[in-house]
Amino acid sequence: MNINPQESKVIFCGLPSSGKTSFLGALSYLAENDEVDKDLELAVLPKERLFFNELADKWVSCEPMLRTKISSSDKIEMTLKKSNQHFSIEMPDLSGETWSELWTEHKMDNQLISFLNKTSCVIFFIHVDELIVPMSICDEASIIKGESADHKDNNTKWNPSEHTPTQSIVIDLLRKLSTLLADTDKKLAIVLSAWDTLPNGSVPMSFLKKELPLLSQYLNCKFDYEQIKVFGVSAQGGSLNTPENQDILLSEDEPSKRIKITQDGIEYSADLTKILSWLINE
Repeated sequence: MNINPQESKVIFCGLPSSGKTSFLGALSYLAENDEVDKDLELAVLPKERLFFNELADKWVSCEPMLRTKISSSDKIEMTLKKSNQHFSIEMPDLSGETWSELWTEHKMDNQLISFLNKTSCVIFFIHVDELIVPMSICDEASIIKGESADHKDNNTKWNPSEHTPTQSIVIDLLRKLSTLLADTDKKLAIVLSAWDTLPNGSVPMSFLKKELPLLSQYLNCKFDYEQIKVFGVSAQGGSLNTPENQDILLSEDEPSKRIKITQDGIEYSADLTKILSWLINE
């Protein structure tokens, strides 16, 4: 029986160290193992199976993840299924530097533009423990004067990549992306990575409202994206910063259950495919 999969393109975005590679590593392992119930199942082994296997092996072993490439010439494809529907999901293999360069240089290669013109689905990753927050008025005044806030360094200069608040960069990138997406019902999934670093019961939308209020207001107005969901995601399940933490994660007999996803801070799932399923289903 020949089944022609519905082609679905999803763009994965995020600044450097925003959690995209850990997400892909967990997704790679999840796709080929049946340890938890999944909304989407792997239908066909991906062409880039070696790449996916490397990510999955590092993820399950709690090893540092591979850095993705700056080039957009490579793409990652997965064919997933839900009941009798097959979806060929295509994602360009882009590093966080690609997106930071888009913000600083305002440039994008033609191949990426062509990809964006054919999709209306965006996943944007934000690492909750790596935020640059707005400076106080005193700190801003010190930088304008060429002085550090603590008066120990008289050579502090404004550096956009170091001092611009995360939410300002994210909004700018989301606006740029929206102008290039296919002119259809645009969907945006915000993935707040490293959710395990926050207190239990934290709610993704409440986190945005408190820590990234400008971004929260932008999303609520739905000016550029018709449908938006915000997910708190711990793709690894915990921190890898100590051998003790790694041992706790490695002690899980079914590694898929390390994954934690929430929208309300109460109900949790281990199924990363739910995010993709929401994006690609009309």
